[in-house]
Amino acid sequence: MLSRADGRKCPTCSGKMEHLSGQKFGHERPNAATIEHINPRKLGGSNETWNLIVRCNLCNRASGHMMNEWLQRHKHNPPWNEKKRMINYLWLEVHDTFTAQELYPELFASFWDKRNSMSTQEVRV
Repeated sequence: MLSRADGRKCPTCSGKMEHLSGQKFGHERPNAATIEHINPRKLGGSNETWNLIVRCNLCNRASGHMMNEWLQRHKHNPPWNEKKRMINYLWLEVHDTFTAQELYPELFASFWDKRNSMSTQEVRV
């Protein structure tokens, strides 16, 4: 999956991704291609290929931070209707950002704010 993503656009931000074969990296490589669970394991997602997508490191991390804050607000035990809402949003976040922004403006704004703050921090490093 990762090698095929080299040079392709991130499905969320359209940034050009790079495959870093065999290299370890962290926040300093925002455009590195990473595998993300569309429905996170914390919400019952699996490692099946239909639940995985390649995204840039920055979008992957921002989405994870946004979801972790959401989980903390729900004391790591969200009610089913909220869990279903988050799963629907996360699917749209990687497949249709326009619709994600339209249907879930507060979740999308939280994700985008996280992404922008992480991007700004990386420039300062």
